[in-house]
Amino acid sequence: MSTKPTSIGKLDTFIMLWCHECMRVFMDRLISNEDKSWFTHLLHDLLKKSFQKELDHDATFSDPDKPIMFGDYMRPGLSPEDRATSLLQSRHAFPSYLKLISTISTPVQASK
Repeated sequence: MSTKPTSIGKLDTFIMLWCHECMRVFMDRLISNEDKSWFTHLLHDLLKKSFQKELDHDATFSDPDKPIMFGDYMRPGLSPEDRATSLLQSRHAFPSYLKLISTISTPVQASK
């Protein structure tokens, strides 16, 4: 993810950004729920060992209404240098993000 260290602010935000990146790079490629569960438990153990963070596994990784996702969707079209990546608070915000993006984006035409 392209983000400036100054936009992170707190260690807890950095840790969640780190989880987000690990999940996007590795877990998104896993197919079975068993493998995904194994991965989140591994990530949970790494948080304890590397960051001394005691987080509840299920509250951190299993709540479908609060996925660990970062982005800057409210200001589309910004250059990477100007983006202010932040933790998205709820999956319920995505429909409004998608609607906003679709109103300002030009559809890509498939070549024939």
